[in-house]
Amino acid sequence: MENGIIHCRVDDRLIHGIVAGLWTNFLKATRLMVIDDKASQDQMVRDSLRMAAPAAVALSVLNTDKAIANIKNGNYADGQRVFVIAKSPVIYAKLAEAGIEIPDVHMGNITYTEDRIKVAKTVSCNAEEIEALEKLAAKGTKIISRLMPSDSPEDFMEMLHKAQKAE
Repeated sequence: MENGIIHCRVDDRLIHGIVAGLWTNFLKATRLMVIDDKASQDQMVRDSLRMAAPAAVALSVLNTDKAIANIKNGNYADGQRVFVIAKSPVIYAKLAEAGIEIPDVHMGNITYTEDRIKVAKTVSCNAEEIEALEKLAAKGTKIISRLMPSDSPEDFMEMLHKAQKAE
């Protein structure tokens, strides 16, 4: 892909063992890009994300606007393999609305709370996230449920629609 993005993951834990150890190696990523408005403003969180990231992989912790600007400016188009991680699919909907191609989004982990419906073993969604997922799917983005690289990808939108009917 000309913008350098090789993988988009939703994970409310951002960088942790599965992301740093399994996914980063599996994807042969050269850069992790965390897009999170709060984390980008908190030095302690940025430092902890740096410690969790593999030493051989570059790390960017950006707010949404900066990420959009950097991607659109071609900052990662020079052969980098960028693995993007965000806490919510809302971020990917914003990137898509800004004209950035998002071919697929892998739903890894969103912790269940009372305002969410459980969709997959490790993923629950609230109304704002469901709306973002519907927008992405309407643009042709594949939404996939896949916690680990060894898991078979499943159609997350199909799972979401079943969960909504069961509600």
